Amino acid sequence: MAELYDVRVWHMTKEHDTSSARRRRHPALDVRIPFFKPLWRRVLTSAVMVLWIIVELVYGSPYWAALAAGICAYVGYQFFVAFDLDERR
Repeated sequence: MAELYDVRVWHMTKEHDTSSARRRRHPALDVRIPFFKPLWRRVLTSAVMVLWIIVELVYGSPYWAALAAGICAYVGYQFFVAFDLDERR
């Protein structure tokens, strides 16, 4: 029971405050990293994902195509709408 209490106290510290304007993302979902600063890398990654969707549809896997389309939509939004060049070093 003490371990559960410690976890609750840890989440209540100022460092892990979820009410702040800028919330931390899970590292696996954070695609706004310095590697993707050049526009050509973001465009190439998006093009490969669209190609993946086409391949899945051609081979008759609409569910995998839908999953790839969802990932592509998320990444496209992060790359071209929400991406801020000055945010990352």
